[in-house]
Amino acid sequence: MLSVRRVNYLEPGDARALVLLLDAYARDPMGGGEGLSEDVKARLCSDLAACPAATSFIAWQGEQAGPGQLHRGLLHLQGPTADEHP
Repeated sequence: MLSVRRVNYLEPGDARALVLLLDAYARDPMGGGEGLSEDVKARLCSDLAACPAATSFIAWQGEQAGPGQLHRGLLHLQGPTADEHP
């Protein structure tokens, strides 16, 4: 079952999942091809938590994933291709 939840930046499991996803996106050629720096990974969620307007959501497939199941529990969504844009 698909579950979309708002990220709690101060909850360790949510913070780990968000950093993992954003790092994966950054490593993709369209994200620049280089992962997030260790400094950015370390402070990303605390900086977001300090910003009242910051909001993030993660789509999960199945039960909430624990640390050892994180890769299996996350649902990676793919956007439309260039041909699908109006």
